Amino acid sequence: MEEHDLLSKKELLALTGISYGQLYRWKRQNLIPESWFVKQSSFTGQETFFPKDKVLKRVEAILKLKDQHSLDELAEMFSPVITNKVFRESSIRQLEVFEQSLLNIFTQILNKDKFSFIELLFVYALCEIKRRLNLGETWLSGMGISIKNWLPKVKTTDYRLLICRTEKNIFSLLLQEDSPVFLDHDSEVLADLKLNELANELHGKLAGLEELE
Repeated sequence: MEEHDLLSKKELLALTGISYGQLYRWKRQNLIPESWFVKQSSFTGQETFFPKDKVLKRVEAILKLKDQHSLDELAEMFSPVITNKVFRESSIRQLEVFEQSLLNIFTQILNKDKFSFIELLFVYALCEIKRRLNLGETWLSGMGISIKNWLPKVKTTDYRLLICRTEKNIFSLLLQEDSPVFLDHDSEVLADLKLNELANELHGKLAGLEELE
């Protein structure tokens, strides 16, 4: 990780206004992953640094949500481990965040009337892709088939979903979140969706929705 991608602990506390005690309490509660606490040598000895973009977004989310949810609930929301929650299609359709046409596509492709969290996460990602790029339902249906093939292999939310374009085609890539991407010179990235970030959003939107046992 490049030096400009890192933020020192002192800088983090100054930028966010949180205290040393809050930071380490959130670490103990697994709200901020231990792997983000990076020890590096500095002119004063050893200093703790963080991946800048990730930690700033996480602290912002914690501060926004901590009055609405317990720390245990937040830890579940931020965990990359996929929750076992399952929701009925009829309940999901009540939520405005999901486009009915995309739910129809997924219901047909998966041939089911209830959805796991990770399945809903991909529906949510498709809704975001459609909103940003205005892609047609034929392409989105093909994407749904790709997602059906990915689902058995996806065990965490530590992934990025890239939508890319060449001169003739639009295609998707699913890769580990921190994996580098090297595309052909005539390809460009149209959208870069981090499933961890989308999962955090989706947990909040599903709060209070009836789950299946």
